[in-house]
Amino acid sequence: MNSVNRLLQNRNSSNRKFQMNTQKKIRTRKGSSLLELPCTLFVFLIMLMMPMLNLATTTLRCSLMGMAVTEGAHTASKAHSYEVGTTEKPAAMILANELVNAAASRFSGLHVDSIQTAIVTTNVASGELTKQSGKLTTPPDSSRFIYQIETNVQAHIDPLFMLSSIFGAIPGITTPVPMSYSAREIFENPSGLNQ
Repeated sequence: MNSVNRLLQNRNSSNRKFQMNTQKKIRTRKGSSLLELPCTLFVFLIMLMMPMLNLATTTLRCSLMGMAVTEGAHTASKAHSYEVGTTEKPAAMILANELVNAAASRFSGLHVDSIQTAIVTTNVASGELTKQSGKLTTPPDSSRFIYQIETNVQAHIDPLFMLSSIFGAIPGITTPVPMSYSAREIFENPSGLNQ
């Protein structure tokens, strides 16, 4: 009888030990997942959120520069002359340059490399386009031609975070993004295109 009791006691104690070991394992799993959470969040933020934030910022800056170029062409199209103006009535070339540079300087990460303004002449009968950077040499003829002013801008846009160039030059990640912008507007005062 004693041996049977001892056998049952041994069996009960081994069951208790097994139950305690199982509970410890469950507690360890819960604790380890709690410890892994900050590491997982750190990797998530660094590996996913930083590049997405960089991409979003670069896209926003590219859009801002595009709007500045469009506004520069729009303002230049309302000028009274193309090359030579006065202080009260600046020329189209000067208006386009000033407005694009002023708009780009308001935001960080926008850098204008060059601004070129041109007159685009469209033949109404044939649809043929000609482009020239200087003023018209002949008086404009609005019955045969449509006159537009075009502003071309070369710029580079900085990303929010410039990462080290371990993998080489990658625009938008390790180097600025080179961009070309162009905007056209119909010139409202064609008689001033030869001035």
